[in-house]
Amino acid sequence: MTIQQLFKTAPVTTLLLVSFIGLFVIQVLTGVDANNPSTENLLNWGANALPYTMNEDPWRLVSSAFLHIGLMHLLFNAFAMYFFGQVAEPIFGSAKFLVLFLLAWRLTQ
Repeated sequence: MTIQQLFKTAPVTTLLLVSFIGLFVIQVLTGVDANNPSTENLLNWGANALPYTMNEDPWRLVSSAFLHIGLMHLLFNAFAMYFFGQVAEPIFGSAKFLVLFLLAWRLTQ
């Protein structure tokens, strides 16, 4: 399936995949280790850490959903998003699928 076909049937899935991969590429291009990013790097890119999130950075609750701790983490999550997203999004609708993604991710933290 091409990216255009995926976008027609599952636009949120496509946008999530593009954002996961795009953010990871930008991180690597700015010097973050692709296989073993440091805690400092992850925090700089918006990882969820209770002292930050509870005080001045509540946006980390969302930003951390797009971070991946290494290439294998990204590949496994992208694989799951690609295959399950293109099935689930047409069933639930794009808006509900996005809400389910964010809620399901939040519950795993």
